[in-house]
Amino acid sequence: MSYYTMSNKELSQTIRKELKENGFTSKDVSVRVRSALYDTAVDVTVKNPLVRLSEVEKVTKKFSEFEYDAHTMEILAGCNVYVHCQYECGIFNDVIAPLLPIAENVLNNEKYDGRKIAENEKTEVHIIKINSVESHLYEYQKGKKHHAPQSYILHFAGDLAVAMWRYKNIGTIYA
Repeated sequence: MSYYTMSNKELSQTIRKELKENGFTSKDVSVRVRSALYDTAVDVTVKNPLVRLSEVEKVTKKFSEFEYDAHTMEILAGCNVYVHCQYECGIFNDVIAPLLPIAENVLNNEKYDGRKIAENEKTEVHIIKINSVESHLYEYQKGKKHHAPQSYILHFAGDLAVAMWRYKNIGTIYA
């Protein structure tokens, strides 16, 4: 089935239905479908900070469609459906406010570089300072000698406060 041939309203309803079947209500996410020249753009906005963006992306990625050139593998213009998932702007502002002073202390203190800064029964989180404006968080599984292949990049204390809030409330630093 081609999602491009559906009307914007039909596609929006189909995506909402799929999200609802996977436990995401209209209080958690919003869906907006619009025409973008000869393509269709789907904007899925997460409105609940307890909802992981990656979980929403798992549900909605099947609605993406792209037409490729057979020789160059370039995406052709027209008849494509682009799905974009993002958090609502400012969604974490209220929940991270009490964590900002702690995050600033950790980020500005050299004694935390390369050290464990948090742990739960399954994982622990380490911070590594790359330079004066960038640090990385790594989430390790306890009992394993290597870190997760991905890192959470920090540019300022707000990023660390969001990761700390996620770790406390969701159990992972990753969106």
